[in-house]
Amino acid sequence: MMSRRRFLRSGMAAGAASALFPWLGRAQAGRTPRLILFYTPHGTVWDRWRPGASPTDSMILEPLARHEHKLCVLDGLRIWDAYDHRVPHTYDLPALWTGSPIDTEASDYTRVDHGVSFGWNLGRSVDQEIATRLAVTHPFRTLELGVGTTGAHPATRMIYTGAGMPRHPLSHPGRAYDQVFMG
Repeated sequence: MMSRRRFLRSGMAAGAASALFPWLGRAQAGRTPRLILFYTPHGTVWDRWRPGASPTDSMILEPLARHEHKLCVLDGLRIWDAYDHRVPHTYDLPALWTGSPIDTEASDYTRVDHGVSFGWNLGRSVDQEIATRLAVTHPFRTLELGVGTTGAHPATRMIYTGAGMPRHPLSHPGRAYDQVFMG
């Protein structure tokens, strides 16, 4: 069995993305395919979110029922800690979409309560890889939105264009609207 980290690093992730999201390869003329990665830390009510017979057979996912044929709902994924010093969120969130570790050799940040120093993530997130392979030319090749993501820190970043290159999300709705629609 191949670990998620090894799988993402192996380059097979793009092929799997085509299998999981077949519409990525069927872009219609003038239409850009969309990939939405959604993450809710500590906030999902498990018995109301978990899909049943169909991907949207849950109270939380029900509003997406009309888009069910375009959805791939993944369940049961876990980030297994490979570090000697467990620092939840700080080490795990950057690995969520990259499958790569955080830089434990760097000393950009320090968690005094755990006695460890670290830097940014060492890999590229799957959404950035897909956008590159699709050669997206839209003014917003990718768009990162967040809530409570102020302060540039590995514990608040999960999208990376490359090693040590986090994408900083737009966390203010008004500014996000202005940037997307008013520019």
